[in-house]
Amino acid sequence: MKIYLVNPMHRLSIEIFEIFNMVRRLGIRGVLAESPSREKAIIIANGTPDNIVVALLTEALNHEDIVDLLFPEYKHIGIINWIFKYIEEGYKKNSIILDQEEHSFEELYTILSSKLGKYNMLTERILVPH
Repeated sequence: MKIYLVNPMHRLSIEIFEIFNMVRRLGIRGVLAESPSREKAIIIANGTPDNIVVALLTEALNHEDIVDLLFPEYKHIGIINWIFKYIEEGYKKNSIILDQEEHSFEELYTILSSKLGKYNMLTERILVPH
């Protein structure tokens, strides 16, 4: 997968550029796309190290698909109220990366499912304990 940094001047994008420069010496090239997908997005609803982990995972995936990496102003569960902005912009496939923080996995899933379910949006549950 290649990632396109929609806002290259954002603090989290700059961190990704710095990490890619460091790991290039290890033979990991970190694949950045030159043009946006405009239909697939990964929304980082927290910050570091989530942005770095997603960026480094691109090396392990195919280098054909392009996904836009988005860093919304609203964080954590607050992103759910703004996900429709991205849908209006044409993003059809969205993944949201957020931290567990004060909610259990089940609580997070219930909150997200109920908010997105009102709009007939599919939610897939992928839980990764930390």
